[in-house]
Amino acid sequence: MVASATLDGKALDDMKDGQVVIAGGKLTLKPKDGKEQKFIFKVDGSRKPKTMDLAFVEQVPNAAPPRVIYDLDGDVLKLVLGPPDRRPTEFTDKGQPLVTLKRKK
Repeated sequence: MVASATLDGKALDDMKDGQVVIAGGKLTLKPKDGKEQKFIFKVDGSRKPKTMDLAFVEQVPNAAPPRVIYDLDGDVLKLVLGPPDRRPTEFTDKGQPLVTLKRKK
């Protein structure tokens, strides 16, 4: 469940009340508007910060997946979504979305 999603200190309304499902090597973004995006992902927990590489399950015309860093602390997963050509280096929402997820129990 999306606990918060911000960009430059402002809430991202399309992610409010949305979900992110991570299962079977796939990550599915389910914003409240219903336009799902499905990705295959690979993580590297040895890097600082930890990284996640995404690839679209189905090709999306004129689009590239974001470059991601993540932090997992118990039931809370933080993701910073950078542009396709540059991976974020810190956990901030300045110029890039910062999404905090909380595991649904």
